[in-house]
Amino acid sequence: MLSSRAKKALIEWKPITERLMYARFHTSTIKISIITVYAPTNDATDETKESFIEQLDRVIAGTPKHDILLVMGDFNAKVGMNNDGHENIMGRHGIGRRNENGGNLLDICQRNNLVITGTIFPHKDKHKVTWISPNKKTENQIDHILVTRQHRTSILDTRAMRGADIGSDHELLKCKLRIKLKKYKIVTDTSRKRFDTTKLQCPEIRKAFSIELKNRFQLLDELEDIETFWEGITKCYKETATNTLGFKERGQKPWISNESWKLVDERRQLKERTNSSRSERVKNNLHAKYSDKDKEVKKSMRNDKRQWTDNLIEEAEKAASNGMMKTVYEVTRTICNEKQKPPQVIKDKSGNPLSSHDEKLKRWKEHFQEVLNKPEPEIPFNINLNYEIEERGIDTGPITKEEISKALKRLKNGTSGGIGGITAEILKADSITTTKYLHKLYNMIWIGDKIPKDWNKGVIVKIVKKGDRTCCDNYRGITLLSVPSKVFTKIIIQRIQEGIDEELRQEQAGFRRGKSTTEQLFTLRNIIEQCSEWNAPLYINFVAFKRRLTPSTGKAYGPS
Repeated sequence: MLSSRAKKALIEWKPITERLMYARFHTSTIKISIITVYAPTNDATDETKESFIEQLDRVIAGTPKHDILLVMGDFNAKVGMNNDGHENIMGRHGIGRRNENGGNLLDICQRNNLVITGTIFPHKDKHKVTWISPNKKTENQIDHILVTRQHRTSILDTRAMRGADIGSDHELLKCKLRIKLKKYKIVTDTSRKRFDTTKLQCPEIRKAFSIELKNRFQLLDELEDIETFWEGITKCYKETATNTLGFKERGQKPWISNESWKLVDERRQLKERTNSSRSERVKNNLHAKYSDKDKEVKKSMRNDKRQWTDNLIEEAEKAASNGMMKTVYEVTRTICNEKQKPPQVIKDKSGNPLSSHDEKLKRWKEHFQEVLNKPEPEIPFNINLNYEIEERGIDTGPITKEEISKALKRLKNGTSGGIGGITAEILKADSITTTKYLHKLYNMIWIGDKIPKDWNKGVIVKIVKKGDRTCCDNYRGITLLSVPSKVFTKIIIQRIQEGIDEELRQEQAGFRRGKSTTEQLFTLRNIIEQCSEWNAPLYINFVAFKRRLTPSTGKAYGPS
């Protein structure tokens, strides 16, 4: 579990065994390598302990030498207070007596130049305890954070945080470092943030959006350069949407009620009272109350989730009765909550795993370059143009406002805004103003024979198909383009369709308005049934295209 800031600083991570994991982070000055451990208990066999120690030594030896190394987790080791002979790896501020695992931990630290930070800083015993037995009578310091000796001075403090309400017999162990995390080579693309377009359903917000948009567009009336005019349009839409709509945010779980949150606060207060109590009798009573309150919290949340699910089911039933299938699918996905997380490791062409961000990005770029591009043909195809080309009835005049208005109406809601972040809902919020300024932009493009640079860019989103999710060949890419550019291409495609529709055969179906493939499929099915009934031979030629579109010979790049 990582915070959003720590996720951005993550360079790579590797699961070593069921007891060891390695992660590496980027900071403003130096990189940090972290190894999390779950050591065998003191009663485990010697073979199990030796195997764990050997694995841990190998992982430590494989970490970059210039990194700050932190080894942390449940070592099941008590090192005690006596540091005679081990002054360079521990202090005198431990608790309890050293056990066998504690001696093994000291040997590990001695071999790898590590320091046990929890024994260095003076604290009260209650701030050193990291584990409390279920009967609340036995307390030990068995969780530790180790750091390389050369970076000992970077550690400011290490102590147990007793107030953390995590429902565990282990206390949260906190270590302060004099290091500031920094995002690792990933520039946040603000245009990918989604505007909260659901607010446009409110008439007051929609009116405020329209008024502010018109006021901003007035500054663009005298611009004549295509690139400058397009940048002005994008800026007007994004600033207006930011001020009036805001962005969608991931909040708390929607099914938790306010009553349940109140119970959580009450449970947290009991935890604080328990930690601050000095009387053993009062502490036992508070432990019992905390246990009862914890059961009450879980019961309340189960009821909340059950009620939330019932409400969603009723919403889906109403949507289905009204023919709103999109709402039905959204509710189904919400209830199922089947969100597949992308794999943290992918394979190269040879099947070797890649875990670092740079390696994975390079592999995805290589994959999509191969999929979307093909080499120039060795023998170019000669097209004989020594004949007159019959002109079709395709309109080549300037784009009209009526065409833009019809294209806007055909846009689907709920789709991505692409590079610019301008979605269909934002364009439709004030269709009159949108039509007016897109009309000027499109005719500048039509006359100048030049499009904005943003229209040549797209964001490739990878979607898994089936099979091994670490193999790039099992993904397909979807390119997210600018929505205003889609409106422009819809107008051109509509003109072409109207011009060539009369030239197509009557039998041609699919991708034509009013001519689906239903009749062809019905005819094919009848042929198959008749041949099967009369035991007659039948040959069917089925062509399976590897890709829906023919790849170009230009350059394409992987996901950004």
